[in-house]
Amino acid sequence: MSLTLSVIRAALGASAGHEGAHLALLESARNHLALAVQQGTLTDAHAYGVGEGIALLLVHEHGESAEAVHRLAWDTLAAAAEVARGLHLSGAGRDLLTDEFPGSLRAAGPAFAELTLDERPAETVVVLLSTQTATGAYNLPLYRAFADPFNTPGLVLAEALHEGFTFEVHDTMLGRKIVFTTPQETYDLLGFIGAPSRFVVKRIASRATGEVACVASTERIADLGGGSTDDGPVAIVRTHGVFPTTGELTEPFATPSLVAGGMRGTHVAPWMPVALDAATPGRWDG
Repeated sequence: MSLTLSVIRAALGASAGHEGAHLALLESARNHLALAVQQGTLTDAHAYGVGEGIALLLVHEHGESAEAVHRLAWDTLAAAAEVARGLHLSGAGRDLLTDEFPGSLRAAGPAFAELTLDERPAETVVVLLSTQTATGAYNLPLYRAFADPFNTPGLVLAEALHEGFTFEVHDTMLGRKIVFTTPQETYDLLGFIGAPSRFVVKRIASRATGEVACVASTERIADLGGGSTDDGPVAIVRTHGVFPTTGELTEPFATPSLVAGGMRGTHVAPWMPVALDAATPGRWDG
């Protein structure tokens, strides 16, 4: 059975600057999603707080870019933004760039990623959420997980992974994309994704099976007319089987690295992987 996973994140307001999503916003979002599951629009749904943002994880059978799902996500986030305004929270509704749903989330402000899959008997999925960083911040961790044999032994030892992966990279300035094949075009790939302010890994697929392994958001809120110069990119990553294991995916984050976006989008700051209940950053705003 084909399922679509949609992850949508928007900064809607926090009780102390960028530090944490107010519980009232999470409650509003969860109530909206519970109703959608009850009505059968969604198969399953969850809402999480990450920094000042609310992240929605939606499971459904409508496929990618479905207007009904995008509208549901928009209505859920818009309702939470109204709660934020009523509580006079900092940055209330910041990432919602229009007053009305424009028909798609693509130019509406929220970061989003969608992945359609044929569910395996044991379908392992990891969702990456972030706050106050640049859209291309996942470039290096995703490269290391899917193309660096020193990080991912499966690229050497597992037959399916040994064939490598294709990386779809988007040029966020000119609206173009290019596909690289690893390991053959590794150097060319690095030449592009080493400039994460412009080039962003959008999609990764297995060369052995053609299955999509990862989808990341590429929307930059400044390009969409928002005043912010930092973003909260999201990604959906399938693990195990013909893909890297969960351990191989998370290992790159164990090596300290800097990403752009901190302090009003003006500085680089460290990646700080945390549990969901600790996703309330104060240092460097993200």
